[in-house]
Amino acid sequence: MKFTVKIRREIGREVRPEAEQIDGKTYNFTHGWVMNNDDPYPTEIAYIPRDNEYPDEAPTWIASGDLIEFTGN
Repeated sequence: MKFTVKIRREIGREVRPEAEQIDGKTYNFTHGWVMNNDDPYPTEIAYIPRDNEYPDEAPTWIASGDLIEFTGN
């Protein structure tokens, strides 16, 4: 699935530089797992990047709350 990364800034967490570089960009992701209460974003889905253009140093997963489904071409 194609998503545009939209890092949440309003929740008060520091945005790391490795995440900042992908903010606003669109990539292919695949469903990873549903996060549990011990995870940083309980009940959200962790998505795994599956895109050759995704930077190697970017996060290995992105929470569903930081993704917007891409509807363009």
